[in-house]
Amino acid sequence: MSRRKKTPIRRKNATRRETPSHQESTTRTSETKVTALPPELLAPPDVQPWPPVDPRAGVLPMHQLTWPDFERLLVAIASHVLGFGDARLYGVAGQAQHGLDVIARTTQGEPRALQGKNVKSFDKADLQKAINKFAKGKRPFNCQWLAIAVACNTDRTEVLDELHRLRNLYPKLTIELWGENQLSTMLRDHPHLVRLFFGTEWERLFCDPAKAANTQQYTDSLHALLSSSRARLITRWLAAGVEEGDAEKFADDATIGVPPTLKDSLPETGLICIEGEFGSGKSVFGERIHQLDVMAALNNASSPIPIHLTARFIRGSLEAEIQSVATSMGNFRRLGVRVVIDGLDEPGLERASDLLEQSRVLARSWPQTRIIATARIGVASNRQERIAMPLLTTEEQQVLLSRIAGSPHVTYKWPPPVLEAIRRPLFLLIAASLHRDSIHYTIPRSPASFLEALVRKALGRNAKLATEARLGLLRLATLTLAAGGAVALGEFGTERDQETLVDTRLAIQHGKSLIFSLPIIEQYFGAQALLDGLIQPDWALESMESLERWRYAFVLATALGGWDKVSNLLEKLATRHLGTAIWITTEAVSEHASKDDSLPTLPVGIECARRLRRALTTWMTELPVSKLTRLARPNGSAHTVAARSEGSRLTASMKNDDAESAEADIIELPVNIHSFNNIDQSWFLLRSAHAPSAEAGWPWRWALQWIDTEVEQLLKQEALPVQPNSSARAEQRWAVAKWLLNRGGELLHRPLPADQLKATAENLLNGLSNEPWRTKIHITGRMTIHTEALQQIVSELVAEGESSSDSLLHRPWAVPDNSTPRNQWISSLYTDETLRLLVEQVYQAALDIHNELVTTWFPNLQDALSWSAARPFRLDGLLEISYGNNAWEDNPGLDYRIQPLPNGERTIAVVKIGSKQDIMALRRDVAHELEDKIKSSEFLRWHPASPPGIRLSALSSWTSTVLHVFGDTPATDLAYEWLWNDLHDLRLIRSTPPASIY
Repeated sequence: MSRRKKTPIRRKNATRRETPSHQESTTRTSETKVTALPPELLAPPDVQPWPPVDPRAGVLPMHQLTWPDFERLLVAIASHVLGFGDARLYGVAGQAQHGLDVIARTTQGEPRALQGKNVKSFDKADLQKAINKFAKGKRPFNCQWLAIAVACNTDRTEVLDELHRLRNLYPKLTIELWGENQLSTMLRDHPHLVRLFFGTEWERLFCDPAKAANTQQYTDSLHALLSSSRARLITRWLAAGVEEGDAEKFADDATIGVPPTLKDSLPETGLICIEGEFGSGKSVFGERIHQLDVMAALNNASSPIPIHLTARFIRGSLEAEIQSVATSMGNFRRLGVRVVIDGLDEPGLERASDLLEQSRVLARSWPQTRIIATARIGVASNRQERIAMPLLTTEEQQVLLSRIAGSPHVTYKWPPPVLEAIRRPLFLLIAASLHRDSIHYTIPRSPASFLEALVRKALGRNAKLATEARLGLLRLATLTLAAGGAVALGEFGTERDQETLVDTRLAIQHGKSLIFSLPIIEQYFGAQALLDGLIQPDWALESMESLERWRYAFVLATALGGWDKVSNLLEKLATRHLGTAIWITTEAVSEHASKDDSLPTLPVGIECARRLRRALTTWMTELPVSKLTRLARPNGSAHTVAARSEGSRLTASMKNDDAESAEADIIELPVNIHSFNNIDQSWFLLRSAHAPSAEAGWPWRWALQWIDTEVEQLLKQEALPVQPNSSARAEQRWAVAKWLLNRGGELLHRPLPADQLKATAENLLNGLSNEPWRTKIHITGRMTIHTEALQQIVSELVAEGESSSDSLLHRPWAVPDNSTPRNQWISSLYTDETLRLLVEQVYQAALDIHNELVTTWFPNLQDALSWSAARPFRLDGLLEISYGNNAWEDNPGLDYRIQPLPNGERTIAVVKIGSKQDIMALRRDVAHELEDKIKSSEFLRWHPASPPGIRLSALSSWTSTVLHVFGDTPATDLAYEWLWNDLHDLRLIRSTPPASIY
């Protein structure tokens, strides 16, 4: 029976209109009157057309793949679909594979094995053979999980029955069987894999159209991220003076900006802070890591979502910012994220610390999540999270010089300071560009002068830029530094003004905002605004948050300004933020200079002396500890300063006098006084060196070095005076008592007879009265005591002995009480509880001593020294005491962390005994406590805007140390070590503290 062709049914009253010819219609267009169409023409058809026949394919043609392609498909399924890590083919052709074709690992590290069977038929005998080969074979990696993937149908009942029997036979194994139906089901939601292995037409027929569209949209988004990253790199290099063609080539060369050792050292998850000085290439490295993350996402749809953020543009919480970017790209809570946060320090240290804590929480909350932040040195407090940005190697320098300057050997006449500076990529690019553009160039000598050369070159391209843009850039810097971010276009002049700034390449338009292309250029123009008087220092110093934003502007102003302007800035800084002033001085001014004919000539000797004394007086006024040094006269003022200059060489010294006998506060240093035969003992701190005369702030650095030398001696001798009722004084009395009876260094700390002590003390006092020339006496370890203080201590000891109930003097801390020591360690002389008590006593006393030393002698540095800035806090310690077979394992150690307490409470130390397992458990607990603590006011107090290098211990950070509590003055030694380390970080002291003995 033939099928009758269906035809549309016309409506009964329908009429047919004649359609005019094309020519007729065109000639009549202008004359035709437009009228509404009749309703019957707008009605739906009486008979709908048949829908198109394009059914979804149910099964992918697995059997059409070659053996190698089928195996590669299994690797892709393991990685992209199942989310296994480290998926790869097992072995090569000719090797025994023990029933494995693909191996992988779960996120928990458990091994997984896949066996591929690219066959047209598969029966129960084939299944039995495959499973027995695996179960009875070598089973590499002790794998207990096997999936057999077959390119044909495996759903026949006898095959499934056999699978059930074999699972019962090998109950310790997990066995999966995937035929073409199961494999196709796995791939239906992965259009990119279907397209890769089976082609675009199979993707269209097999996959969900919406899913395929989303996949394409995700791919497009990833390519857009690559384009944006490339554009940011080019913009950076253009701002650094690189020609556009070279900048594009650099951007397309994935090896530029990626130190291989640094890239390989990055962990797969967690928080990492890449630290480096400005110009060290950390932002470029962050871009390259972001590009690698994007490429990983392009190659694997199960990879974490790549995100690049700039810290100053993160307005709310980090989680909200990530969510706003990642939501359109996938389920970031399931896939995880790979985030790069550039310029973490730019919004200020308080905001940087907040973002770091949020990053720690997110990195632990989401799977496969890694957050990399770039920042200048001093932002990350947890040493486990910090990785230093390496400087350029000689080979890397030569490559860049060849590509920009045309030769790798242009540096052969450059002085050492320049060779050191160009180890940072930014300064090498500037120097190479200067060499390329002119053979009559002057090579910059310092980071600040490199920036000055870069700006001069950018503004010197035409007269318009030089005259109009500089003022605009100064104004832009004051606005962006005040706002802590970008400035809305509407707030900055006309469109022509904005274009003028963008034409310099030093500023760029970011959305509807205007920003500097490089953060350090922003700081440079901020420095110029300070020097030109466009912004008053008091305004930048009105709050710690404001000071943080202007910090490097002050550094560059100190490096570039003239003597009077630099001194005015540093005097204001020292009065309000002494720690910052010290750090800025050491950051901005070179410690010394090498002999170089191009160095400017120093002023005459008397003017150099005047400048040195002005700087020295400021430092001494703000540092009460200086009154204890040779620098100070009896009335507290500085001794006479003398100087002699010859070219760039300066010879300077101080003359020991008093205010009444001094001829003058400053003098020209006599020619017969020099460092080779200084026989006149009234001259001290004599130094002769080439001064960095190109930097007007050199007297401030020179004077700081004098203070460094003197304060270091006080710390080395533990000679800072303390109160009679302090813990430090108690240790001093005990150490002096043992010294008097020749029992110094004896570790049993047995009580001392008061009568013997009194007799010996009387002999000492008589001897001191006959030796007025003796001013100091070394007692024990590092401790040296002034004779006046020693006489007072001896008197205290005699009084203490006379009032003692048992006529004995006792150590102020716990003493050995174990009659049966386990080994030869000093700690074995104590029972466990007594040892715990000793450690707690010593650490509590050390905290008290440290507080007394700082508040008495360094009061203006309390907010810049980590142990002081964190107060009040609780030191939680775990004393690990183990009894192993190896005697070395029996030596106890201490793990401690410090946690903030509410203001007004006393800083305390609490020590408990714990095992290694207890310590590991508590460390894990700390990580989980962070999310609640980052919102607490006590936690936020831990992040004052102190100078970079002052690292407050993070709540997640632990300190592990051996015990140094057995000597005569353990608490004093510990307090001095903490203080010394803080002063070293601040750069007031250049050397590190000596090692403890006991």
